[in-house]
Amino acid sequence: MPKASISDNGIVYRAIRSSGWIDENNNVALAAFVLRESDKGELSILLKANCVLRICSAGLKSCWGEILLNVEKVKKLNLEIKPAPLSHSPDHAVILNLPLPENFIEAERMATLLVDSVESVHKKPEKYGQKLQL
Repeated sequence: MPKASISDNGIVYRAIRSSGWIDENNNVALAAFVLRESDKGELSILLKANCVLRICSAGLKSCWGEILLNVEKVKKLNLEIKPAPLSHSPDHAVILNLPLPENFIEAERMATLLVDSVESVHKKPEKYGQKLQL
């Protein structure tokens, strides 16, 4: 059963799906927070990141780490964080109310505000994921 609420003084995690999302100085690219058509209006995040070598909590085939976001700052942007557990990822959640990519100016503005909500970046030295061959 989903949690009733998410504490404002908590942290949520955005899986780093692309190595291009983070530069060598751990600066986060806007692309990390712009919805793609396949997102169906929901930006995937995790309530907990229990990732270990070769296993991504988000169930991704490849991942380069996590972007940590301050929940209170996200909510102050009039965005909603809602638990959305998946069978392979019980700590999955989504950020709602982001502008659709067709509204590029607004999508980029909101992505910039989300980048400002980043607490830190936990980058992995190499990608890992659910389906990597050992």
